[in-house]
Amino acid sequence: MIKLNIFFVGVFCLILCSAELLNCPLATNLCDCGGGCPDTNGVCVCTSCGGGCTGCPSCECCKPPSVQPPNEWLELAKSGRFSFSSEYVSSHLFPNYGNGYLATQFGSAGLFISGVFNGEHVWSHRAFIPFPLNVNIKGPEILPGFAIAMDFENGTVLRYSRTQSNATILQRTYAHQQYQHLIITEFTINTLNSLNPFTLNFESKFEPQSNDITFISEKPNKNINCFSGKTKLAENINIEKISVSACWTSVPTETITIPPKQIKIFQFVASIWTSKDAKFTKSNDISHSLTEISQLENNLFETHCEAMKILWKPNIEIIGNLRLQSMVTSSFWNILLSLRPGHSQSLSPGGLPNNCYQGHVFWDTEQFIWPNLLLFHPWLAKECLAYRFDRRQSAAEKARLSGYGGLQFPWESAVSGEESSPAKSTGDYQIHISGDVALAVWQYFQTTHDLVWLRETGWPLLTGISEFYSQRADKRNGFYSLRNVMGVDEGHYPIEDSSYVNSVASIAIKNTIKAAKYLRAPLPDTSGNWSDIASGLRIPFDEKSQKYLDYYNMRPGSNGLGVILMSYPLNITMSNEIKENNLNYYSQQWPSANAMYWWAFSVLWNELENHQKADDYFSKITAKNVFGPFHIWSEDPGGHGCPNFITGAGAFLQSIWAGYGGIRISDSSLTFLNPRVPPGSTSLIFRQISYLTNKIDVTITNDMITFKLSQLQPLSVLDIYSEAKNSFYRLTEEPLHFELPDRISLINSFSKRASGAEL
Repeated sequence: MIKLNIFFVGVFCLILCSAELLNCPLATNLCDCGGGCPDTNGVCVCTSCGGGCTGCPSCECCKPPSVQPPNEWLELAKSGRFSFSSEYVSSHLFPNYGNGYLATQFGSAGLFISGVFNGEHVWSHRAFIPFPLNVNIKGPEILPGFAIAMDFENGTVLRYSRTQSNATILQRTYAHQQYQHLIITEFTINTLNSLNPFTLNFESKFEPQSNDITFISEKPNKNINCFSGKTKLAENINIEKISVSACWTSVPTETITIPPKQIKIFQFVASIWTSKDAKFTKSNDISHSLTEISQLENNLFETHCEAMKILWKPNIEIIGNLRLQSMVTSSFWNILLSLRPGHSQSLSPGGLPNNCYQGHVFWDTEQFIWPNLLLFHPWLAKECLAYRFDRRQSAAEKARLSGYGGLQFPWESAVSGEESSPAKSTGDYQIHISGDVALAVWQYFQTTHDLVWLRETGWPLLTGISEFYSQRADKRNGFYSLRNVMGVDEGHYPIEDSSYVNSVASIAIKNTIKAAKYLRAPLPDTSGNWSDIASGLRIPFDEKSQKYLDYYNMRPGSNGLGVILMSYPLNITMSNEIKENNLNYYSQQWPSANAMYWWAFSVLWNELENHQKADDYFSKITAKNVFGPFHIWSEDPGGHGCPNFITGAGAFLQSIWAGYGGIRISDSSLTFLNPRVPPGSTSLIFRQISYLTNKIDVTITNDMITFKLSQLQPLSVLDIYSEAKNSFYRLTEEPLHFELPDRISLINSFSKRASGAEL
């Protein structure tokens, strides 16, 4: 019976893993050895490996040996911005790289380009582009195993191996941060410590095949290869199919011998363009790619690194806790590599490197990921809002089809902005996403006070969303209701009066009314009852237990995340007692919660100054959802669900700056609520927080918080108010220190003077 069970597990693993490159859960004991993957008990069955072991009871005998990495890697890793492994790493946990235009996971056979989709309507998904530089080195002297590193600071993946004669091979791969169309991989062969020549062959695994695009291959000359094609299906009849072209330097086919005592570098570059970038004269136009690949600069890596320095100027530093710093760096990187200035695109839960959730945009962007961009990369936050603005006509059409006016944003969207959710239930009932968009619009204005942007972009979005909610709400028994909806908990629908849905709708309408005052603009003619609706939407509350209900007539089993989110990020006013009741009750409702859950508990327990509970929930955020040396997020515990789950990464980052940093955004200030350092750390530093066009450095220690402008000429004047000292101070390039605990607010000095305050 035991042998039969092992045989069954082996057959099951082979069937499961042969379908798509080991399609197994992201688990720490995952094996990647010729077709084997662990069963539910973590037992690994290997079909062929190294010395020919088969049917082994564990992965150990199939793993290649560890490789001693270069000494400089050990030093670089101390920064928390460079991670590596000299041990075996599953390819599922390899690092991601990209530049916001294109992205992929190291070792993948393909890549994805921002905004390039194939498929009709709900089947629209990111188009798979074959990766031309899927190149490796083969040679009889190369030892098994390799070390792999992610140089986050320079946005570069490194792969290191050795030969029997002590030669080394270092592969460096990156998507150029300045030249968005370029992706580069180079091999440095070092035989300085070798007495023998090293013979090698380059192996290209590139196949110009895709289910999404039919490619035509061309070879303009002996040194360059090209392909071009067009996506097979557009999302709808109003969307054009996308042409894609690529040219790349040819990979040598002959055997190469490197003499001893030498360093030899081989560089391969691909240039990839689409018809979204330039007008193609024909469907197989390769001219843009060919021109760029023929005019390459000699200092590509240097210009890339210079651009990366600019990208990383705003960041979060954790001093004294290397593991936490590494997770922060990785989380930010996997968000940033999916966006770039000048591209009005948004974010999907798995980011640009994969096709998780078909690359669709959800509320994940505005509530989980986007707030990190707002404070540290507002120009990228603006691009995400431009994505919504550019698709407002589709939102208006969705509202019309639902029987209402205004803007109803889709639960899932891709290219056109039409509803792309394959599930009718979420497409019909998930209406809170419009309020999530409206909240992001207002938060952008709160942190920039950009009246031009508010008038041209924010105002049409706010008024359209408020119009939709005002028509969607119906009045009965003295209050307003939003019926037949789905709340944050997607397991309960259709429901009536979700606390989260009604709260975010109310906030949207109230902020629209405020926007009219800022702009001195009249509200729409249909807005006569907007104030009544905003204040009259029912938020279900249980008087006996003194807690908010997830929805009216709540049934057992609701996870209540929507209720928790009312306190943060919605900042709904309620007593500390009610906040605690909400937290204590709903924390028991979803013990196996995914990566979107525990972060909000940690943020709020920090706000309530229950540090032990805040730290306990903080540890839950990453305990079962972050894997491998490069800290790759998964959607569900144990590595299941969406890989590279940047929704979880964004939530985790918010738990740092909103939780331990205590940062809250309001109409008149950016406030730090009794900040403290995360557990196991000595200081928490925010570099170049953006507020009202200023860049501000903030350093938090166990007993002090320090502020200073990081730019010489502030474009607006900021004052700091200390609640403990009940005093105002002018923010300059000179550090200002405040003892903790304290509640510190950055205030626009003109707003303060208008309110009658004195310096």
